[in-house]
Amino acid sequence: MPVHRPRIIDVRSHRATVFTQGLEAYQDRVYESGGGYGSSTISILDLSDYRVSLTVSLPDSVFAEGLTLLDGVGYLLTWREGTAYTFDPESLRILSRLPLETEGWGICEYRGNLLTSDGSNVIRVRNPESFLPVDSFQVTVSGRPQGGLNELESVGRFVLANRYRSDRILVIDPSTGEVVLILDCSALLDRRRFPRAGVLNGTALLPDSTGLLVTGKNWPYSFTVGLEWLERLNPRGQD
Repeated sequence: MPVHRPRIIDVRSHRATVFTQGLEAYQDRVYESGGGYGSSTISILDLSDYRVSLTVSLPDSVFAEGLTLLDGVGYLLTWREGTAYTFDPESLRILSRLPLETEGWGICEYRGNLLTSDGSNVIRVRNPESFLPVDSFQVTVSGRPQGGLNELESVGRFVLANRYRSDRILVIDPSTGEVVLILDCSALLDRRRFPRAGVLNGTALLPDSTGLLVTGKNWPYSFTVGLEWLERLNPRGQD
């Protein structure tokens, strides 16, 4: 299996108090969800400097997980509450509750549908309106299941998944479920300097595909890394 170490383009400060669960770049903003019972939040950051412009706290009974946006609507998963939420991208006000029959880990938009993970090797394809699963696929490497799939992000025709408790991001072909490349991000954060930093979690494709924003739970920094690997996988911009 090919392994690629991403090239760092930029480094920005990140709030080390946030137990990052989801990350999404949308227009001129970055949306970030932070987890924890009694400490779950959704925040909007300015894409130009990553300063926080708005944060809302969720009820103490909610453990926020991944988030994404689709057609101007925000979607937020919860961990074990059997619920997903839609929210307004401007005010972050909760709009509705949706049923979630699995644990909620990661979510992303992919070709008009929503993909979700639950910590296993299965990614479910969901209808955005009902949030019910309409399909699913298993993620494998040479036929071997790859469990621990966490935060998700769509990049071109591929889906990226953070693998929980590792510094690796799996690049997945959704048509087969096969991992085609592994992004080794172990060199991004010096853990000897930041022993309290948690696992890698949080990927967001920047507007116009200028790079990939990567951070982690309670990391003091976020990193923009290059997409040169994408051109090698997709040399003719195949869709």
